[in-house]
Amino acid sequence: NVLPGMKMLGVISEVNPKDLVVSLPGGLRGYVRAEEASDLLAEN
Repeated sequence: NVLPGMKMLGVISEVNPKDLVVSLPGGLRGYVRAEEASDLLAEN
């Protein structure tokens, strides 16, 4: 089970204008909004 606050090892597999795709163990994929991954984008 994946729970909020868990730390997992992941690899950024795609970078898109609006988000990053993260490959996770067990064939899972996660998505991170670009503004959450970059201080520069969050300020704009």
